[in-house]
Parts: sequence; C-alpha cells; structure tokens
Amino acid sequence: MSSVLITSILATAVTFYLQTRFQKDTSSTRAGLIYALEPVFAVIFAYLISHEVLSGQEMIGGVLMLTAILIAELGKTR
Repeated sequence: MSSVLITSILATAVTFYLQTRFQKDTSSTRAGLIYALEPVFAVIFAYLISHEVLSGQEMIGGVLMLTAILIAELGKTR
C-alpha cells in the first residue's frame, strides 16, 4: 500500500505540478530535450536501485530512439 501512495503522490502529483510550474520558464526545445532524458534516468536508477542491466539489443534500441528524439528536437531550432 505504501508503494502505491509513494508512486501516486511523488511520481504523479508532484511531478506534474513541477512540470507545469517550470515548463513556462524554458523554451520548447529545451523542455523536449529534458523530457527525452527521462528514459536515460530511468535506466540509471534501475541499474543503481534494482541492479537491472540492459541487453545489447535493448541498449541499441534505446540509443536509436534517443537519437531520433534528439534529431527531431534539435532540428526545430533551424
């Protein structure tokens, strides 16, 4: 039960509040890049907390998706 409360309060309510509060203070490109880094931090914390390790195929897929997001976001500035 406590994990449900922590997830619902910290990971949802607080996160959405902080996103809406501070997103107006940055450019759309910077916000897109920050949001694109969410899976990177998820992998880092999964490794540090749960000792999860991605396979080679998962790493390649993640790098390809992150590269596509970065190309799309950085292409907006031109």
